[in-house]
Amino acid sequence: MLDDVISRLANCQSPICLGWHAAMVTGGLTFGLWLAHEFWGRVSVPPKRPTDSTPDQAPADAPDLAGNLVERLSSSGGGPLKNYLRETLALPESPVHQKPIARLASKRPADDGRLLAPFPYECDLTLVRGINQAIARGLKEEGIGALRDLANCPKGKWRDITGLLLLGELPFRERWQDQARELIRHVDAISGRMRLPAPRVIAPELIGEWFTGERVVAHASLGPVFDAEPALVDRLTEVEGISKEIALALGNLGIWRFKQLGLWTAGQVEEVSRRLNISTATIEEGAWISRSMLRHLDSYRGSRIWAESSPEAWQYEELLNQYPVTDFIQADPRYGIVYRETPTSADNLTQIRGVDGVTAESLRRAGVQRFRQIADWSEANVDAFTSRLNLVPGRIYTERWIPQANDLCDRWTD
Repeated sequence: MLDDVISRLANCQSPICLGWHAAMVTGGLTFGLWLAHEFWGRVSVPPKRPTDSTPDQAPADAPDLAGNLVERLSSSGGGPLKNYLRETLALPESPVHQKPIARLASKRPADDGRLLAPFPYECDLTLVRGINQAIARGLKEEGIGALRDLANCPKGKWRDITGLLLLGELPFRERWQDQARELIRHVDAISGRMRLPAPRVIAPELIGEWFTGERVVAHASLGPVFDAEPALVDRLTEVEGISKEIALALGNLGIWRFKQLGLWTAGQVEEVSRRLNISTATIEEGAWISRSMLRHLDSYRGSRIWAESSPEAWQYEELLNQYPVTDFIQADPRYGIVYRETPTSADNLTQIRGVDGVTAESLRRAGVQRFRQIADWSEANVDAFTSRLNLVPGRIYTERWIPQANDLCDRWTD
């Protein structure tokens, strides 16, 4: 009988006839759904445990009378009535025309950086020289939340954002967008989105800037190498693909630091691979250069609250305003925030790996009593304490005192 009614509705041409039949079907469906609701509502059904399905999702085996009727009208050519019923009853689109979300997700292009989970470094705007945490937060509020956003921002929009944040000419003088593009190339090489070949040459002034004061010699085919094991050695095994054996072999060649690998040229890659008896593809596909460069940039820097390596005195005074008010604390452009007297409560600085009892006592005599003081060190402060404590240059960075102190600040507050 239902088939006969559907057939008549599909073949009905008169608007009056169509409207009358639509009203009758709608009333019948509404009454039928009410009866079904009353019947099923009176049946005692044991409660089900909550599942991961959406709250409004009906059971998979629940009868969908209205949906079935609409689909049968569609197959019979009853377009106008089908649309009327769908709008009146607020029915969802047919499963035939609605692709499952999971199926759509599975077809996302794997090489689209916007759809993949971002690589951790990609979201760290403070890797760009001149961007501190405060600037990064401001950029994020304007839609620049990752290096790729910064690199791809149109010039006009970028000029508007820098003006809105009152950044002046700093972003253009420091070439923030160019820095971001270079960092993204390394990020993409590590994540496998692209293969980044080693450069043919490296500017001599860049090498001189990166190795100032260090005992390196310019090797014809290996680049800058140490003539002896330096006092400060990076853990090259932190670069994925470099085993302990390879790290030892690199040390025998005078290569001990991340920045040495990060500045390799194509010729040096070929020479290293020949001496280590590995293929150049191992180095290139493993993105050793990019991994080492980002590792170096992430490790050798001061607190991310600073946009420059040597803040001015007034900037330390502003930082002092964020500390608890006390007469025993002051801002020092050389050493940062320091205590003139020992406070009633002080942090146990030996909780920082690399700080022993002797070093902790020396820090206390210098006015460093709290984790937060170390977490706020600029690069200039690191240099000052390296000299005062007679530490190996770079040790504070390699042992990650600043990140450790920052983590301890999160757990131990004033």
